[in-house]
Amino acid sequence: MSVAGWGLLATSILVLLATLLIRNPVFRETARYSLQGLALMPIFYFSIRHAGRFPFSILNTRWLVKLGVYSYAIYLIHYVVIRTLEGNAPWLTSNPPVLLMAALAISVSYAAAIDQWIDPYFRALRRRFRSRRPPAVWKGDGSA
Repeated sequence: MSVAGWGLLATSILVLLATLLIRNPVFRETARYSLQGLALMPIFYFSIRHAGRFPFSILNTRWLVKLGVYSYAIYLIHYVVIRTLEGNAPWLTSNPPVLLMAALAISVSYAAAIDQWIDPYFRALRRRFRSRRPPAVWKGDGSA
């Protein structure tokens, strides 16, 4: 990677850290997610472009790839899990590291269950629809 590439990567990481450290509620509900998305783009690019090189080779280890497959389900369920734990196990609220570990374990287990028992049906369905010939697209000039 070039010096400019490393600089872009470092800037991306700093922006991500800043978005996690800034506690302002208005910022968190507005610009935070846009900035995180923009900061993740160079990281994803370099992770693919330099997949075999350090530090990106770490992101391509089997367990992190699997965690990436699970990530959307984790994203969807984590808040519900945290709120459920807070309501049913209030002793966890006073111990944030324990709450984090419990919520993480439950969320990853939930995502693994979805990947094991629900997603295979939809993967097969997607393969079935992809194997069909796509319909002709109208080009506006009378040809299809």
